[in-house]
Amino acid sequence: MPLPYPECRLIVESVPLSGAENMARDEVLLEAAMIGGGPVVRMYTWDRPTLSVGYFQQREPWMQLPPWSETAMVRRLTGGGAILHDQEWTYSCVIPGKDFRLHHPYDLYDRIHQAIVIWAAERGIPLQPRGVNRPQSEEPYLCYLRGDSHDLCFGESKIVGSAQRRRKGALLQHGSLLLKHSPLAPEIKGLHDLKPGVLMDGPMRSLGLQLAQMLGRDVHETAWTGPELAASEELVAKKYGRLDWR
Repeated sequence: MPLPYPECRLIVESVPLSGAENMARDEVLLEAAMIGGGPVVRMYTWDRPTLSVGYFQQREPWMQLPPWSETAMVRRLTGGGAILHDQEWTYSCVIPGKDFRLHHPYDLYDRIHQAIVIWAAERGIPLQPRGVNRPQSEEPYLCYLRGDSHDLCFGESKIVGSAQRRRKGALLQHGSLLLKHSPLAPEIKGLHDLKPGVLMDGPMRSLGLQLAQMLGRDVHETAWTGPELAASEELVAKKYGRLDWR
């Protein structure tokens, strides 16, 4: 059965959150999808520069040295390379497990990224999939220094990267749209660096709406419920407040 679903929920976070809070809220959505909850798109930002470490990555010696030793860190539920979340918008989406409508989980990369390409083109930003993997003798620790065929690029520069986690059939995908380089990693450029003057002020909700409309025919923008927030706070306390959870 093809996409879209009849409905999709949209959550747009108005306040930047910590890394632990952001990852906990994404997991709450995945857990709901595991027991039959509908598709959800969430848009959010970070309250400070934060390094999110991929689920399978190990702590590296350089992470104990400045400036990284003074930088917030969180371990993600998803795999892939570490991402420095700073000048960006982040999206997440979940699809329920009991009614999985994709032939392969990677199909969601293409669908979400296609929606981002359309949204960006309407604003004069030409993004395109890399299309091929960029092999490297030693894979960099940071995701945005890697080259995957699913990446969205502005020229040769990676602007959108995404990662997934599947649990009991339900699928979580989240990713970052880079707006500007971070002082902690100036070699990783964002849209404002590559296309000065691009109009990007304030439309984070519009990007979320574009993604939600790809997943559902009717989009309902809602706030978090009390039980959802309570579950998120519990995950922060028991899990995402530590970097060494597995």
